[in-house]
Amino acid sequence: MLFKKNEAVTIHFSMRDLGGQLPSATLSLANTDCDVRLDTGNFANATNTPDEDNAIYGHYALTLTAGETNADVITVLVQKSGYRDFELTLYASPDFIGADSDTLKTLSDQVDSVATTTELNKVPKSDGTASWNATALGAINAECDTAVAVIRGADSDTLETLSDQIDGIATSAGQPQID
Repeated sequence: MLFKKNEAVTIHFSMRDLGGQLPSATLSLANTDCDVRLDTGNFANATNTPDEDNAIYGHYALTLTAGETNADVITVLVQKSGYRDFELTLYASPDFIGADSDTLKTLSDQVDSVATTTELNKVPKSDGTASWNATALGAINAECDTAVAVIRGADSDTLETLSDQIDGIATSAGQPQID
């Protein structure tokens, strides 16, 4: 599950008894039953108390505060005597996931420009002139679309690697680096 850093987020979970069944009555959970760990730190009690979710026995919602989401990785652990432990790991979303469409379009255009320039320099022209055949252009556009799809779903380490690769391609193609 992804979350946005420094913003409250509500997680939903269910508790099951040791036999794997949902409780047949309300299970009282306290914030002391719920521990939160930021990155590789120590577990600490959650700030909020879980609420029963929609009056369905065993289903709960816990809201983590903005302070509890100030990390790249969050682990939530719920423990109650007589019940199976519930553990959930959440990952901070890359900054661009919440980006508006104009920002994503700009990123897409920058990738397309560098990739197209580089690839066009590699592909022989179909008739020896400046014209390109539809097959070559289609292949180039497909590669660009794949690159954009990878970028949109990438984690921050992958994005840094892609940025370095694009800078290398841009430099070798005589294009300015993308910041």
